[in-house]
Amino acid sequence: MPGGRPPKGVDLGEGLEGSEEAKKRLRAALETLGGRPIEEVCEELGVKASWVHELRARALQAALEELEAKPVGRPRKKEPTGEDLRIAALERQVESLRIDVALARAREELHVAMPYLAERERVKKTKAEEKK
Repeated sequence: MPGGRPPKGVDLGEGLEGSEEAKKRLRAALETLGGRPIEEVCEELGVKASWVHELRARALQAALEELEAKPVGRPRKKEPTGEDLRIAALERQVESLRIDVALARAREELHVAMPYLAERERVKKTKAEEKK
């Protein structure tokens, strides 16, 4: 008598994450692969045979796609193209211009709110120029 766990067979889907309805459909698809007549599965699920065939094909296609070879390790960073560098430069320029506009608005608001500060600054500049 061989040791180890007994094979689960069509019960393999029970340990997976998913709704009970999805697990029931997976079990039905696996049972048809194991030889259970499609008519019985149709009767149990209340569907037509064409739907069971489609269900089985979709399940097998999804399994096959998951088993495709994938590159190992972390994906490489793609080298920036000339277009990427141009876009990054334009984004930096836009950000700089936004800051300039915000500063100009703040200066304008200060000038409107406290015009005497601008006059005081003008007088200081005039006196400094006279000293030269």
